[in-house]
Amino acid sequence: MRLAMQRLSAFVETKSDSGSSRSTIFESFHKIEISESAKPWSRPVAKKFIFVEKVFKSQRAKSNTITPKAKISKFIYSQKRLKTLYCYLNYMTKLKFFLQFSLIMLIFVLPPLFVSSSDGAAIDFSKFNPFAAINLSLAIFLYLQDKTEQKRAEKSFVMKIAACSGIFFWAFGGLVLCAAVFELIGMFLKTKVAGNVILPSNFLQGLCCLFSLCSSAFYEECLYRLYLPKALKSLLRGEESRMALFCFAEAAAILLFAASHRYQGLLAVLNALICAVILRAAFVQSKSVWPTFLAHLCYNASALFFSTLVP
Repeated sequence: MRLAMQRLSAFVETKSDSGSSRSTIFESFHKIEISESAKPWSRPVAKKFIFVEKVFKSQRAKSNTITPKAKISKFIYSQKRLKTLYCYLNYMTKLKFFLQFSLIMLIFVLPPLFVSSSDGAAIDFSKFNPFAAINLSLAIFLYLQDKTEQKRAEKSFVMKIAACSGIFFWAFGGLVLCAAVFELIGMFLKTKVAGNVILPSNFLQGLCCLFSLCSSAFYEECLYRLYLPKALKSLLRGEESRMALFCFAEAAAILLFAASHRYQGLLAVLNALICAVILRAAFVQSKSVWPTFLAHLCYNASALFFSTLVP
């Protein structure tokens, strides 16, 4: 075997010294490989030389193609791919946002605007309302979505409680004052701000009533204070006047919340309009939905309680 290798090496050197090209040597080894009359020792050696030649050719091809110009072209191509990927992801994000906004508007925001006045029909708080569970699911989804999108600066627990307590008290006080003013107007006009209600009579009905109060308050705060203003600003982004956009988004969210109470009458709509301004101001100051939720919940509970006392 050594002798065979020495002979082949001498053959390669002879061919190379005589000016024969590497392609000619490659062809000769290929002939040895496919020849049936070749000696047994020549085939594996020829295969070895052919493999080395193929590797050499591939490396030489790579070294010849990777020039500075080729590197620049490759970089530009990779940047184009990244830009295309970014545009695709941006398009899909906008499409997802638009579909989500459209579904929420069509299913949750617009239907209450077309509900007519109750005309003395009582609101039953003694039964479980399945729509309250659906509204609560949407509110939890919007709250978690906002929590993952925006990571606010963390404060200490004591500072959070102190700030939220102060905002809760002045928001709840503003809501109660607003309700008292409209109750006086309703007594003067001989109309009621709130409609008739059916209160629970046992413990199970009391739990259903508590669930309805909590779910409705949390749903309205997450939808009208947390989601809608920010969604409208994102939808109308790119306008020239940012102040006009801000005012339009805030006014639209407030008006939609007030109009959703039109089934209770005109005074209830006006009361909801002022309450929406108070709650939105509290939300902007606290940057949290919890103070406004607690103020809204306490206001609804107190309104439900005093509605039984006022004939």
